[in-house]
Amino acid sequence: MRTPSPQADADAGLGDEDVGLDGPAIHPQVDGNAMDVDHDLPGVHGADEDFLFDEPYIVPFGGRAGEIIDAEEPGEPKNPFSLYEGAMDDVSEENVWAPFASMREWRIAQWAKTRGPSASAFNEFLAIEGVRDALQLSFKNTKELNKIIDSSLPARPKFVRHVLEVDGEQYDLWLRDAMQCIRVLFGSSDWAPDILVAPEKHYVDDSRTTRVYSDMNTGDWWWRLQRKIESRQEGATIIPLIISSDKTQLTLFRNRSCYPLYLTIGNIPKEIRRKSSRQGQLLIGYLPVTRLSHIKNDDTRRRASSNLFHACLRQALAPTREPARHGMNMTTGDGSVRRCHPVFAAYVGDYPEIVLVTGVKNGECPAGVVAPDLLGEDVACTARELNAILAALETLERTGDAVAHVRACQAHQAASLPYDLGVADMAE
Repeated sequence: MRTPSPQADADAGLGDEDVGLDGPAIHPQVDGNAMDVDHDLPGVHGADEDFLFDEPYIVPFGGRAGEIIDAEEPGEPKNPFSLYEGAMDDVSEENVWAPFASMREWRIAQWAKTRGPSASAFNEFLAIEGVRDALQLSFKNTKELNKIIDSSLPARPKFVRHVLEVDGEQYDLWLRDAMQCIRVLFGSSDWAPDILVAPEKHYVDDSRTTRVYSDMNTGDWWWRLQRKIESRQEGATIIPLIISSDKTQLTLFRNRSCYPLYLTIGNIPKEIRRKSSRQGQLLIGYLPVTRLSHIKNDDTRRRASSNLFHACLRQALAPTREPARHGMNMTTGDGSVRRCHPVFAAYVGDYPEIVLVTGVKNGECPAGVVAPDLLGEDVACTARELNAILAALETLERTGDAVAHVRACQAHQAASLPYDLGVADMAE
């Protein structure tokens, strides 16, 4: 571990945005299993790339960010593992395979649910004379096995049906409770040792001249938001919410599609989050799939389709608004309790999805101003300026409609989100 010298701070010219509350910079020890550059990478890298394989110089946020508090408050919802532990209080300590009667029964249940035999095939297997008695199973068929799993093991949040109405037509929106899903992700024991709870700034060396971006907590967005929340109440742990969606065609016949909505959190390191086998993302909803064909006017139909999409997202994120402002005690997989603020941070999607999310015209860059024929090219993109957009709207002949349009856009964004720092600018 090493700490910065006073001269290093003076040479770097650090301002308020570059430092945390207190806390020294730290340089972690090199992992004994670190990558062997000469053998693990194809080809030969140049000298300018050597720093990419060195351990970064870390400046922690400091203060009380991400601190552990004493315990969960009475009546506070617990994570699934705490609930499972409580449910097992009455079970004999001699049976570590509870709620199953033995290791054999647990292995058979695992095989039945992970290796793909159908419910009918498993029922026929258990119906063979002498099989159930020989294996000493407590369940007689698939239905009884499912009852044990559903009632006694940690479960994912259940889907709830919501109905939205557009011009007299009703559409189904299926959602899981977002806060329950966040508790599952934040409280998983699978990545408890790796969970990220506070922002950091990584540099190439102790001169602090070249930043290194890796996980989400190394970006500026988390750092700025942490300062904002800490100024109101110290000891916060931010949970960045990352939403993604992708309309998927299921069949060519009759053009059947589904519209899944996924959630993950920036506290999970990206090396874990990006692997589907680690289950770092949760399906939290199915958006309505409709062309709104009962609306005959093309402009009205496109506007209604966009409004329906944003209404669904507002409904999906509604449970997070109050916890984002005031915090809520949540437990990580190792049993530590923190005051957490779940804040919408980023939306992941392909170009049509991002156009729908940002409300720009198709063919334009969602983030800035660039020629349509240069989309996807490695060219600089000039960020849009809100004042210029408002000035353009004011030139419309119908000023009243321009004002209404601006207010409608604000209703989609600012009114629904507890913080107005915009989309996260992390590098992943």
